[in-house]
Amino acid sequence: MRQKLIILILFISILNSCKKDIVTNKIEVVSDKEIIDNSFIKPVLKNINIPYKKNRVKANKNSILKYKSGTKIEIPNEAFLDKEGNIVVGDVDVYFREFRDPLDFFLSGIPMEYNLNGDVYTFESDGMFEMKAFQNNKPVFVNPSKKPKISLKITKNTKEYKFYYLDTVQRKWVKRNKLENIKKPIQKTETIEDDVIDDLIIENLPTKPIMASGNKPTFDIHFPNIDFYPELKDFKNTIFEIDDSETNYNPDDANIEWNSFNINRSETVGVYIVEFKTTVKSVSYRVKPVYEEKDFKEALKTYEKVKAERLEAYEKKKAEKLKALKERQKENLRKGYVTEEILRTFQIGGFGIYNVDRLIKEKGKKVFIKLKGTNNDVLKTKKFAMIYSGINSIFNLKINEECKILENNSAMIWAIVDKKFAYTKFNPNLLMSSKTSDTLSFKLETIRKEIKSIEDIRKVINLTK
Repeated sequence: MRQKLIILILFISILNSCKKDIVTNKIEVVSDKEIIDNSFIKPVLKNINIPYKKNRVKANKNSILKYKSGTKIEIPNEAFLDKEGNIVVGDVDVYFREFRDPLDFFLSGIPMEYNLNGDVYTFESDGMFEMKAFQNNKPVFVNPSKKPKISLKITKNTKEYKFYYLDTVQRKWVKRNKLENIKKPIQKTETIEDDVIDDLIIENLPTKPIMASGNKPTFDIHFPNIDFYPELKDFKNTIFEIDDSETNYNPDDANIEWNSFNINRSETVGVYIVEFKTTVKSVSYRVKPVYEEKDFKEALKTYEKVKAERLEAYEKKKAEKLKALKERQKENLRKGYVTEEILRTFQIGGFGIYNVDRLIKEKGKKVFIKLKGTNNDVLKTKKFAMIYSGINSIFNLKINEECKILENNSAMIWAIVDKKFAYTKFNPNLLMSSKTSDTLSFKLETIRKEIKSIEDIRKVINLTK
């Protein structure tokens, strides 16, 4: 029996396959959408946010995770509890991401304001991160007697900086335990971790093909200009079978003429979420790519070929970076160049978002701000911010509300206008010295070309990380 789901030229048929588990121990880069949809924190641009690093650890063993930024996470054995308070055993997936500069803060939608005795201050960050952990796609929790220890490399060694936790229930930052700063002499040079040499190559390694089960519906997709993920683009005749974890599949959806289709990775490697929409209805299903028996052998050949090519490219790039690193190390040793690395260390009592900050108390001149486009048209936006050179923060502002401009010789304004990123640069000192009214107008340039990643924005606005 065959059924059809029509999305323009989309054709869905019911086919058969045999089930096979997919197991991976690879370190992955995954999107923020694959973890948790927190209604309090919303990225300002759709599909553009800080990705997570995913590491699989053994819950009954001590683990140390190291990242390119210099951050280190020490996880003791028995550090995880399930929702019933029982000690977790087996594999646990740890998701970790860092927010290191103003663009990270702005795009993530994480607030940078702190209320102290009724006065609202803006944070300047010297290290912000989010950490979560899951077992079999279900959240696990910190064992209060076996807390993970985090060490962040810092840039500003001052007692002004405190440790805060973002309480998403109260929707505010809460001060946490004291920080401990540890100094250690190091040779000043880069370090290389295998898992971060080239995230793109690691991320796009294909998953080994599996054959159809024969007892589950599959989607045979033919749709013009569909943007498949890189790990799927090299394969032909791929079909998508409803995954075992999907419990809400409705066969009647096959009779609906759908207007649009979208596919995204899920939190499980090899499983994707497909979404179908009409003007009045939308459904989504968890699926996995499979192949009919007649296409399976060819899919295996493609898999081996693509995997070999990408691993070869990865090893080549790794060798090049290691060679360059060793040359720099030799040069630094020749010069006797040694410095101190300072780490802030602390334990966390729960998973979530943490920030090492100081309160910005610098005074500024109060003004009202108007935003205009390049054609002098007034821009309407709910989200815009001021960014200053040398201050690792964003000052979130609102149209028609008084704000203050700090003394600085270089600043930017970022805004989201019609779901696009807009920006301008200016000199606050020069501007304020010639200010003749309480209202300042700024012309913003909107990025019109397609933005696929945060790095695309960095290149346009010339912001280095």
